[in-house]
Amino acid sequence: MNPIAHPKHPVPKEVAEGFLRYGEQEAAAAEQRSEVARRERPTADERRLRAGLHERLYRSAGVDVDQYRSQSSAAAKQQLDRLQEGARVSLPLGPDLRPMDWEPPEPRSSDPSFWWAESNWFGTPPYAGEFQADGLHFKGKRSYDGGSLIFLHFGVNARFALDANRVPRPERPPWRSAPHVELFGELVGWTGPGGIFEGDRWCKCWMVRRQTLWQWQFGPSGPVQQIIGDGIHTQTIFDAENQGRHLVHRLPGFQPMPSLVLNGIYAGAPIWAELEVRFDIQLEGNSFLWIHPFDVLVRHFQWPLEAL
Repeated sequence: MNPIAHPKHPVPKEVAEGFLRYGEQEAAAAEQRSEVARRERPTADERRLRAGLHERLYRSAGVDVDQYRSQSSAAAKQQLDRLQEGARVSLPLGPDLRPMDWEPPEPRSSDPSFWWAESNWFGTPPYAGEFQADGLHFKGKRSYDGGSLIFLHFGVNARFALDANRVPRPERPPWRSAPHVELFGELVGWTGPGGIFEGDRWCKCWMVRRQTLWQWQFGPSGPVQQIIGDGIHTQTIFDAENQGRHLVHRLPGFQPMPSLVLNGIYAGAPIWAELEVRFDIQLEGNSFLWIHPFDVLVRHFQWPLEAL
C-alpha cells in the first residue's frame, strides 16, 4: 500500500486493523479466483505439446511450417512495432482540473458528508501510482509474450468517516449513500492473431468499483467490526482473444460508484466508508495492456449520506 493521509483526520487503530483484515480476505478470495482461471488455461508445456502435434500433422501434409512461422512472426512484430512507435508520443491528460483538497476541513455539525481520511494505491509492476495536486495518477505499460496466463492489477482504496452526530434524521431510516469518482485517461489493449502453432493470445481487463460501509461496536473482547452496507460493480473493459488489433477504452470522467441504501445503523457510532476502484488484467500469449497515451487519473470526493 502507498498511502496519502489527512493529517487532521487519522484512522483509529482498530479501524485500520479492520480495513487490513478485510483487505487480506479480499486478496485471498481474488487469488483463489485467479487460481481457478489459471487451471482452466493450458500451461506453457501443454502449448508446446499441442504445437508439436500440429507441426507433425502439417508437415506430413506438405506444409512449409518454418516459412509459416517466420512470416507470421514477422507480421506480428511489424504491427507491434507500429504501436510501440506511437506509444513514444507524450500527450497531456486533457482539460485542466481543479487541484484536489488533500486537507478538507471537518464538516460542520449540520453537514452529513463523509469526511476523507486516507487513500492507498496498489498495483502489480509495472503499473504504479503517484498522488499529485490534481489526483492519483497511474502509469504503466505491460507487454507479454509468454505461454501461461498472468494476472495483474492496479487501483486505489479511499476511506472516509461520518460522525454519529452528523447522520441525518437518525430516528427515520432509510438513508442513501451515493458517491462518485472521476476517472480520466485511456487504456490500450492488444493481442496478436491466433495461430496454429502459437496458441491463444488473450487481453482481458475489468474495472471493479466497490463501496463498503462499516461501523465498529464494543463487544465482550473489544471493538467488533460490522459491515452495514456493501455494493460492487464489475465492468468489462477488454475481452479480446486472437484479434490481431489494438483496442482503446477512454475513461468517462464522471463515474458513479455503487449506491447503497441503509435501513438501520448503530446509534452513537461513526460510519466508515471505503471506496475501491480497481482494474483487473489478464494477459496470455502475445499481448499487452498499456496505460497510454494519457495517465489514468482517479479523483475522489466527499459526499453526503442522504435521508430518504
